[in-house]
Amino acid sequence: RWWRLTGRLPQGVVTPITVADRPVFLVHNPKCAGSSLKRLLGVTAPRTTHSWPRDLFRPALWERGLFVVAVRHPFDRFLSSWRYHCQSGYRGKLVKRHGDLSQLSPLDYFTFIQQYPENCGLQSLWVDYPSAQKPQCDIVLRTEDSADWPQILESHGIRVQAETVPQLNASRSKAVGVAADHGLERTEFDRLRALVEAFYHSDYVRFGYAFGPGDR
Repeated sequence: RWWRLTGRLPQGVVTPITVADRPVFLVHNPKCAGSSLKRLLGVTAPRTTHSWPRDLFRPALWERGLFVVAVRHPFDRFLSSWRYHCQSGYRGKLVKRHGDLSQLSPLDYFTFIQQYPENCGLQSLWVDYPSAQKPQCDIVLRTEDSADWPQILESHGIRVQAETVPQLNASRSKAVGVAADHGLERTEFDRLRALVEAFYHSDYVRFGYAFGPGDR
């Protein structure tokens, strides 16, 4: 919460865009194509932050600014988080605290990551702000609609920096829900889905995502 206490902001949330004198800010929800959105909005800082809006922005700035965030199907997002922390060679703070994570199965990871909501908590943590006047980000995008992000943003008066969305750090979306691709038996995979659906239930309902396997 150092950012909010000091009134300073990490450059990873600051865009060069203003709309009717309102500065545009990026809220980076983990594993929701945030790096692509960052590029689209013209954020040039090499590092970003996954801090929640309530810990980043003072009330006056929150009321004045225009805030953009992306959400994603909770099950796909969870699996993407597991791949990033356990299968990609990640060597960040979680490895420094706990050692190698590559042996964690998705089921193990589900239990493990709950102690770090800043990494894979409810997506509402990145969307919401404790304000009766403006309780959530101004623009909530869906990762599944990323091809249309430029048009959606421009409909809000945001002139984006590219006509197409750069696919940065993209997951293999066609395999995201395949049991064998995650080292699980079908029954284990179905159990994992049920656990994720129960834990992230409010995200499914709020952001309009379907429960169950669907076409995955």
